[in-house]
Amino acid sequence: MQASRGQDELLRTLVAQLREVRRVCGAALVLGSDYASITIPDELGLNARLANEFGALVLPVIGALSADAVADDVRNAYRAFVSRGCGILAMAVNRISPSAIASVAARFADGYGGVNDPG
Repeated sequence: MQASRGQDELLRTLVAQLREVRRVCGAALVLGSDYASITIPDELGLNARLANEFGALVLPVIGALSADAVADDVRNAYRAFVSRGCGILAMAVNRISPSAIASVAARFADGYGGVNDPG
Protein backbone atom coordinates (compact mmCIF):
# COMPACT_ATOMS: atom_id res chain seq x y z
CA MET A 1 0.00 0.00 0.00
CA GLN A 2 2.83 2.40 0.79
CA ALA A 3 4.27 1.97 -2.69
CA SER A 4 0.97 2.47 -4.50
CA ARG A 5 -0.83 5.03 -2.29
CA GLY A 6 1.88 6.56 -0.10
CA GLN A 7 2.84 6.43 3.54
CA ASP A 8 0.10 8.78 4.74
CA GLU A 9 -2.61 6.52 3.30
CA LEU A 10 -0.92 3.48 4.84
CA LEU A 11 -0.91 5.20 8.23
CA ARG A 12 -4.56 6.29 7.96
CA THR A 13 -5.57 2.70 7.16
CA LEU A 14 -3.52 1.16 9.97
CA VAL A 15 -4.70 3.70 12.56
CA ALA A 16 -8.33 3.05 11.58
CA GLN A 17 -7.80 -0.70 11.85
CA LEU A 18 -6.16 -0.36 15.26
CA ARG A 19 -9.05 1.80 16.52
CA GLU A 20 -11.45 -0.99 15.53
CA VAL A 21 -9.32 -3.63 17.28
CA ARG A 22 -9.17 -1.49 20.44
CA ARG A 23 -12.93 -0.93 20.30
CA VAL A 24 -13.55 -4.67 20.21
CA CYS A 25 -10.67 -5.87 22.42
CA GLY A 26 -9.81 -2.91 24.62
CA ALA A 27 -6.06 -3.27 24.00
CA ALA A 28 -3.72 -4.43 21.27
CA LEU A 29 -0.12 -5.51 20.92
CA VAL A 30 1.41 -4.17 17.73
CA LEU A 31 4.58 -5.78 16.38
CA GLY A 32 6.86 -3.63 14.26
CA SER A 33 9.06 -4.94 11.52
CA ASP A 34 12.16 -6.92 12.34
CA TYR A 35 14.62 -5.38 9.86
CA ALA A 36 15.48 -8.88 8.59
CA SER A 37 14.72 -7.93 5.01
CA ILE A 38 14.43 -4.20 4.82
CA THR A 39 12.27 -3.27 1.85
CA ILE A 40 10.86 0.02 3.11
CA PRO A 41 13.11 3.07 3.08
CA ASP A 42 13.63 4.31 6.66
CA GLU A 43 11.89 1.34 8.22
CA LEU A 44 12.74 2.50 11.74
CA GLY A 45 11.20 5.86 10.93
CA LEU A 46 7.99 4.19 9.80
CA ASN A 47 7.84 2.06 12.96
CA ALA A 48 8.41 5.16 15.09
CA ARG A 49 5.73 7.12 13.25
CA LEU A 50 3.25 4.27 13.67
CA ALA A 51 3.99 4.04 17.39
CA ASN A 52 3.37 7.78 17.74
CA GLU A 53 0.17 7.65 15.66
CA PHE A 54 -1.06 4.69 17.74
CA GLY A 55 -0.15 6.43 21.01
CA ALA A 56 1.92 3.37 21.86
CA LEU A 57 5.09 2.89 23.85
CA VAL A 58 7.98 1.14 22.11
CA LEU A 59 9.80 -1.97 23.33
CA PRO A 60 12.78 -2.44 21.02
CA VAL A 61 14.22 -5.96 20.99
CA ILE A 62 17.94 -6.00 20.33
CA GLY A 63 19.43 -9.19 18.94
CA ALA A 64 23.20 -9.42 19.17
CA LEU A 65 25.91 -11.92 19.92
CA SER A 66 28.54 -9.93 21.83
CA ALA A 67 28.39 -7.63 24.85
CA ASP A 68 29.93 -4.78 22.83
CA ALA A 69 27.34 -5.14 20.08
CA VAL A 70 24.47 -5.21 22.58
CA ALA A 71 25.63 -2.04 24.33
CA ASP A 72 26.03 -0.16 21.06
CA ASP A 73 22.76 -1.44 19.59
CA VAL A 74 20.77 -0.58 22.73
CA ARG A 75 22.15 2.97 22.74
CA ASN A 76 21.52 3.39 19.01
CA ALA A 77 17.95 2.05 19.16
CA TYR A 78 17.09 4.11 22.21
CA ARG A 79 18.38 7.33 20.70
CA ALA A 80 16.76 6.62 17.33
CA PHE A 81 13.29 6.12 18.80
CA VAL A 82 13.53 8.94 21.37
CA SER A 83 14.72 11.38 18.70
CA ARG A 84 11.54 10.55 16.77
CA GLY A 85 9.34 11.34 19.76
CA CYS A 86 8.65 7.78 20.93
CA GLY A 87 8.18 6.75 24.53
CA ILE A 88 10.27 3.74 25.48
CA LEU A 89 8.61 1.10 27.66
CA ALA A 90 11.79 -0.99 28.03
CA MET A 91 14.72 -2.31 26.05
CA ALA A 92 14.96 -6.08 25.57
CA VAL A 93 18.01 -8.08 24.53
CA ASN A 94 17.63 -11.36 22.69
CA ARG A 95 19.99 -13.93 21.18
CA ILE A 96 23.14 -13.28 23.17
CA SER A 97 25.41 -16.09 24.21
CA PRO A 98 24.97 -17.25 27.81
CA SER A 99 28.62 -16.46 28.48
CA ALA A 100 27.97 -12.77 27.60
CA ILE A 101 25.02 -12.24 29.97
CA ALA A 102 27.08 -11.15 32.99
CA SER A 103 29.13 -8.75 30.88
CA VAL A 104 26.01 -7.22 29.34
CA ALA A 105 24.37 -6.83 32.75
CA ALA A 106 27.48 -5.08 34.07
CA ARG A 107 27.46 -2.61 31.17
CA PHE A 108 23.93 -1.52 32.05
CA ALA A 109 24.22 -1.55 35.85
CA ASP A 110 24.71 2.25 35.89
CA GLY A 111 21.62 3.41 34.02
CA TYR A 112 22.10 1.52 30.80
CA GLY A 113 25.54 2.80 29.99
CA GLY A 114 24.48 6.35 29.23
CA VAL A 115 21.34 5.36 27.35
CA ASN A 116 19.14 7.48 29.61
CA ASP A 117 20.77 10.59 28.14
CA PRO A 118 19.80 10.59 24.43
CA GLY A 119 21.86 13.74 23.77
